[in-house]
Amino acid sequence: MYNLQNFFNYLLSSNIEADLQLKYEYPNFKKIIKEYQAVLKNHRKETPKLGKQVYSLPFELYGNDSYVIGINIDLLNQLIYRDTKTINKNDEDYKKAFKAKLSNIEEDLINIEFDKEFLKRIMDESKIDKTYAMKCVNKEDPVICGDFTLLNPSGLPFFIIDGNHKAYGKVQSGKDKIKGILISRNVWIKALVTNKDKLFIKIFNNINILLSYRIGYIPYNSTSKYMYDIIN
Repeated sequence: MYNLQNFFNYLLSSNIEADLQLKYEYPNFKKIIKEYQAVLKNHRKETPKLGKQVYSLPFELYGNDSYVIGINIDLLNQLIYRDTKTINKNDEDYKKAFKAKLSNIEEDLINIEFDKEFLKRIMDESKIDKTYAMKCVNKEDPVICGDFTLLNPSGLPFFIIDGNHKAYGKVQSGKDKIKGILISRNVWIKALVTNKDKLFIKIFNNINILLSYRIGYIPYNSTSKYMYDIIN
């Protein structure tokens, strides 16, 4: 499942040059892509870390391919309410560049009041039971939103991970400010249901950074701070 053959074939094809209007070459780009493909393909099978609730987020990829990551909501809440301050900032998952950012605030967890217009733009109404959502209007626990910066180049880099029904109910009831928490990738990556999901996120991130440089969005000397070490 999810061998991503079409995705990698597209990245290695000549079509990508014109489709994305690439301006620059990246050293050993095709070699790097092939190595990423091999790492994902050779990843051993494992048992998912499933809880009572899993948030599934699909990524639509070049080449008409897709990948769906799963986030264990029980584990995520444990990280948010108990372990956030003990996250090891020296481990291989942690990247300072991926702290959540709001105006002058830059942290891995930010308590916030979400504006209803912001939530309307990012909530997924296709998955909402609207009758149930209206029963969630007075729930006080916060809406948890994840920062997916550089992982959703074609849209907003935020997704509601937990509290989609609360957000919908509160917005529809006319509440202007809604209690929430914005978490960085350094937090939610630790709640992914498999290590392959984690590996995919790292590789997908790196590919987006390489393409961002090749398109001209970021300078070459800035790429390294946004990239994970995949191939030692």
